Amino acid sequence: MKPHTYPLLLAIFATFLISCGEKYESAQAERKNIVHSVYASGKVKALNQYDVRPLSTGRFLGYTVKEGETVKVGQEIGRISTNIQLNNIELAEMQKKQAELPEYDLLQLRNQILLARKTVEQDSIDYARQNKLFLEGIGSKNQLELRKLKFDASKSQLTILTSKRLQLQKQKQYSQKIAELNQSNANENLKFFKISSEIEGQVFSLPLNKGDLVGPQQVAAIVGSGKSFFIELEIDEVDLEKIQLGQEVWVKMDAFSKSFKAKISNITPAIDAKTQSFKAEAVFTEDMPNLVPGLTAEANIVIETKNNALVIPQKFLKENNQVETSDGLKTVSLGLKSDLFVEVLDGLKDGETVLLPLKKKK
Repeated sequence: MKPHTYPLLLAIFATFLISCGEKYESAQAERKNIVHSVYASGKVKALNQYDVRPLSTGRFLGYTVKEGETVKVGQEIGRISTNIQLNNIELAEMQKKQAELPEYDLLQLRNQILLARKTVEQDSIDYARQNKLFLEGIGSKNQLELRKLKFDASKSQLTILTSKRLQLQKQKQYSQKIAELNQSNANENLKFFKISSEIEGQVFSLPLNKGDLVGPQQVAAIVGSGKSFFIELEIDEVDLEKIQLGQEVWVKMDAFSKSFKAKISNITPAIDAKTQSFKAEAVFTEDMPNLVPGLTAEANIVIETKNNALVIPQKFLKENNQVETSDGLKTVSLGLKSDLFVEVLDGLKDGETVLLPLKKKK
């Protein structure tokens, strides 16, 4: 056999070795930079993003803005049916007008009181004059008593009219206060039938259709900053102690062909009992293309990096940290692990071949 044919044969034997009729895949322990990372799934969110929900139940009448528009704090986004509330406002206005009706009665009482005061003044003068005459022996005692009775009656009438006027004034004030409160409450409650933004931001989603029956449990709109975005990550609880603020994150989204760099900016260490996971947030550390909330993302959070490490593919690792070589099974000590590779600290030499039996085709 010619010497130049050996490299070809070695290449063939490096890929498939046949021992006792069994085929193997092979790989060499080699030096690589290895990155240990934690996987997380996530979604893109806008800064200050929140779900706008109706404050009450009703039939959705429609939106007053469009997706992509910028809204201000308190700006109306949409409205739900308000027939009942509008009726309450109208009723409150009627009550307010009704509370003003006693004004005519008060005016009449004012005139009656003015007349009663003049009557009291005149009866007082007549009684005093009759009393003087009686003391001088002019006139009878019966005449004096009649003057006194008339004077007392006019005073009593003035007291009754004054008391009636005071009572009517209080009643008017009370009715006006009740009407004003009802009107204020009706106008205040009207906001529960308006769907409004609590922040200044961009409208990303308007999911309702006109005529939908809606309530506080439904999302009527999604609003947030149109300039700043972050990724909300969901991470398995077993990785809680590994995650720290500032760690580098590599993010892949189906909407883009490349991965993007980010860093952990917030950690919520509360565990979700249903998913047995916790949430963290990552902000992008490089310029991003146009993003929209809701994009799904896959992330790898960098825990540790080691350069020039001796590694083998993870799939060649057997139970009890053993690998198969041409010299038989060997037990190795392991270091960092990445998605594809595992670091070998001891047990293999640089360039040593490891083997993996190929599954036999049925």
